[in-house]
Amino acid sequence: MIIWLPVLLVLLGAVVQFGLYFNAETAVQAASFEAARQASIAADPAQAAEDVAYGFADSTLPGWHKGERVAVVIEAPDNPKPGDDIDVRVTYQVPGFLTGIVPGISSSAKGLVVYGSAKMSIEERP
Repeated sequence: MIIWLPVLLVLLGAVVQFGLYFNAETAVQAASFEAARQASIAADPAQAAEDVAYGFADSTLPGWHKGERVAVVIEAPDNPKPGDDIDVRVTYQVPGFLTGIVPGISSSAKGLVVYGSAKMSIEERP
């Protein structure tokens, strides 16, 4: 029991870490798509994309607050016209579940970073 329990706990931690990673990957891609979609119909595309991207997964991802683990880059023209492209890229640093538990994994480690991006054309507004 003394030998196998630490091994089983590390394996369980690895499963949880992979779950956090795949959840973050899905949420980041969905956030970038939704931000680009909302920006394509908004009067101020860049501001709309930023608001949607930062507000998208507050309840889904830990540390999803502006400037902590997430970064949003928006490329949009200054005076957008219908047909212009808006590009939204979201980056999220997945927290390390095994940090501090397993020797050799420090709390200052960057961890895994996931990226999502979406590009849409600005639509004509009525």
